[in-house]
Amino acid sequence: MSLDNTKLLDFLGEIDKELTHKIVVVAVGGTAMTLLKTKSSTIDVDFTIPSQYYDDFERAKDIVKPGFRVDLYRDGAIFLNMLPDRIIYEMDLILKQSVKGLYKSTSL
Repeated sequence: MSLDNTKLLDFLGEIDKELTHKIVVVAVGGTAMTLLKTKSSTIDVDFTIPSQYYDDFERAKDIVKPGFRVDLYRDGAIFLNMLPDRIIYEMDLILKQSVKGLYKSTSL
């Protein structure tokens, strides 16, 4: 299944409704490129999130049942590599600007 920017944002909006906390979700690879519209679509979804919210995101994902693969990584780990804190902070700012106004929360 090919996932475009709209499908990814819809998925994140549905996840947001089920989360018990507002969290920063950092998209990785093709997911990030698709959200930033530098790539038309992606075939899988990759996010890194803070460990303390991992279980909450997994619970929300189980409720939403996206119908496509969503890989989650913890605390900046991406494909078993750690991102520097600076990158996570900068991606959070970029994503907030990219989707500003689409959703009332900042869980992106």
